[in-house]
Amino acid sequence: MSLTAGRSLSHYRLIEPIGEGGMGVVWKANDGTLGRDVAIKVLPDEIAASLIIQGLEALEGGVQSRLARKCYPDIMPSLCRSSADN
Repeated sequence: MSLTAGRSLSHYRLIEPIGEGGMGVVWKANDGTLGRDVAIKVLPDEIAASLIIQGLEALEGGVQSRLARKCYPDIMPSLCRSSADN
């Protein structure tokens, strides 16, 4: 999937990439539903399709939520998960 600033994914409008690693690219985006800027992680197609990764996402989301509740300032909870085709 080719990503560029200004592209929409679901109700998110991509603003700029803010980080990249082995699991994908993190973008600053605007959430059109909430009317605020958010960070979203976009996974490469081959990783997103993996059933193993889907299980890890669920685990990661639970861990993030628990850590965020303990007020760790550098960890954000996952608020939404979705997939997009092209």
